[in-house]
Amino acid sequence: MAQALVDAGITGGLALTLTALASTAAGALAGGTAGAAAAFNEVTNNYLTHTQIVARDKAIKLCQANGNTACEVKTLADYDLLSAKNSGAINYGTAMSELALQGEKAELEKQVNDTTLSAESRQQVQRSIRELDLAINAIQKSPALRDAAEIGVIGLDVATLGELAGARVLTSTIIKQFAARAGSNITDDMATRVALNFYKDIGADLGPAMYRSAGENSTHNPQALEVVLGRYYANSPQSYEQIAKARGATYFEMGDWGKTQGLLGADKMWNINKAFLDQQISQGKTFIFTSNPSLLDPRSYGYREFIHLKDSGYSFITDLGGQYRAVKK
Repeated sequence: MAQALVDAGITGGLALTLTALASTAAGALAGGTAGAAAAFNEVTNNYLTHTQIVARDKAIKLCQANGNTACEVKTLADYDLLSAKNSGAINYGTAMSELALQGEKAELEKQVNDTTLSAESRQQVQRSIRELDLAINAIQKSPALRDAAEIGVIGLDVATLGELAGARVLTSTIIKQFAARAGSNITDDMATRVALNFYKDIGADLGPAMYRSAGENSTHNPQALEVVLGRYYANSPQSYEQIAKARGATYFEMGDWGKTQGLLGADKMWNINKAFLDQQISQGKTFIFTSNPSLLDPRSYGYREFIHLKDSGYSFITDLGGQYRAVKK
């Protein structure tokens, strides 16, 4: 993984930190997800690994050499059960499984013409390859793999990005660096979506770095000294972002808001919004609401922005334009 980070232009202390965190998290994830995947009901992908094929072949030959039919029948039954267990352990929801299965398939393909195996064992090899193909095809429907194909990253990059997501240090900036190395120039919104899909793909919660990165990528007119907040009205000059544009003010807007909220849910979307607010607070900016924030729906993001600013030591006054200005107490 360290070399993949260097190739992507991520070096020095950051690369060392990311590598160490990812290595730790990968071990934790491997232990926590073992045997937890759910197979698709309509496809039963029973397969044996290449090492299990060899062990099965030797066990059957030993039974046959001893003329022990009962031993042979039991061995066949035991390995049939093992093949079913292998299938039950496939995680169809993660791109990382696809990489592991591709590696196993490559090893099995080496056994197709292995004459040290019995003809029946070589048939088992073929069956295992066919079943792995079905599983790989199903996993390739993963959003993270579709994203990876779209931005041109290769298999090793997918593994590295998955490890970084598992360590909760993957950000949209890192996605853009990997995409740039692959010759793809992607937008901040797309980089955020790709990163979020990697987090969802492995079932990991977003880390603070991802929330900060998404907040930064959703910041417009960052050089301004004031921030405009308020209600969103589609195609209306009264919408908060239109007022912000007219004033040349900073504002928060995510191009893939609907898709991102569908991935994360409202609470995690608020974490991105909150990261944006904290970034602006740290820069000492003033905040303007386009309407009385205390009258907003308590379930709305605007009201949560109002409460967060109050909790951060701001009070509110009405200016001459009928807008509500947040000032530090």
